[in-house]
Amino acid sequence: MAELVRELGKFPSTNHLKWAAKNKPGFPFDKTFYKAFGSKEEMVAALRAWSDDHGEFSDIEPILASAKLPATRPKLDTSPSESEPELVISNRYLPPVIECLSVLSRGSDSALAACEKLKVNLNSEFERRTAIAFELLGLSVERLGQGAGRNPDGIAKCFEQHWAIIYDAKVRTSEYRLLTDEDRKFREYIERMGNQLRDQGIGKYYFAVVSSGFLERDVPKARELVRLTYAKSCVLVEADALTKMIEERLRKPQDFTHNVIERLFLDTRILRANDI
Repeated sequence: MAELVRELGKFPSTNHLKWAAKNKPGFPFDKTFYKAFGSKEEMVAALRAWSDDHGEFSDIEPILASAKLPATRPKLDTSPSESEPELVISNRYLPPVIECLSVLSRGSDSALAACEKLKVNLNSEFERRTAIAFELLGLSVERLGQGAGRNPDGIAKCFEQHWAIIYDAKVRTSEYRLLTDEDRKFREYIERMGNQLRDQGIGKYYFAVVSSGFLERDVPKARELVRLTYAKSCVLVEADALTKMIEERLRKPQDFTHNVIERLFLDTRILRANDI
């Protein structure tokens, strides 16, 4: 598919796929792609995620970013059929849209099944809900992921205090690893987005990776990333920690202020739920 996109200079239509199946040895039938991904949107999202990990195909990302997709997207959660809201006896403050963030971050079977049923890409859905999480913290989020070229997934900005978090959201069944290719990509994100933030009057910015979990042995690599850029820190944020931050923000909005949130990102480390 990546090679066909490169050859055509655009995302292939069904007729293009049928032509390739007939004329290119080993190329799958068009139905193979639709059975695997369900829709053009999901094919584009999956191919963008794949090309992120295969630098030799970085040239197709602008093509994928310009692919015309449906204007609306289904959501993972559905509304109850009853006209009145359901009464749930719970002391938790988390809204439903965020409660599943940890499950999504691990790419569990239940998350995959739910995403397949509603024809959404799991990685895209985790990215979307991570953006919502930062918005619930009272930050202004610029979403830069799917469909925006080779960029981080977003920037969460606190305009009042002139700081921001450049972040990337990664689904992993086990701990996320900071690899060399990712390190180069993150440095590019920080340098390019940092210039834009300074133009907007935001002088302090932090970098964060949000995923299911991390290993302590990757913290020195995160420190090296900070040393080579103007980011104040590189924080490895576990999804459970992000949901805990939201719960504290909603439970005690007068205490869990933007100052408190910023302090959590001052140091390069793994940020876990018990740190909140």
